[in-house]
Amino acid sequence: MLSPKTSVSLDEVKPAVEEPEEVVDRLIAVLARGDNATVPHLLCREACFLTQDATAIHGRARVVSLIAQLIAAEVDVRPLAQHSLQIASFALISARWRLSFRAREEPLVQTTEATLVLALREGNWKFLLVAPWGCPRSR
Repeated sequence: MLSPKTSVSLDEVKPAVEEPEEVVDRLIAVLARGDNATVPHLLCREACFLTQDATAIHGRARVVSLIAQLIAAEVDVRPLAQHSLQIASFALISARWRLSFRAREEPLVQTTEATLVLALREGNWKFLLVAPWGCPRSR
């Protein structure tokens, strides 16, 4: 309970993450640290992950499992470029990433065109779509 003399600054009531790009940075940091416990907090309940072969994995629990596989593969994500577009409570981020998988006998390095969609949910930006290899192009 606040006493009449207690004041709360607006900084104290702002969401923990203010910009969608910060959530992207947080995901990259989570992958680098191998922090599986934080992953669910970054995802919408109805999150979708597109694999390299364009298989769509739906639902937070399944996406968490897939990201755990990336962590086990010791993936290192290096952002090379990033562009974002925010419309109301959605953000589209296109990024060029260098992915290095260090847990392999011979490390694999790929440069990808990642596509990420975030939604503002309960005051925080969360991933709705994570597509590290981008979205498939129509023919």
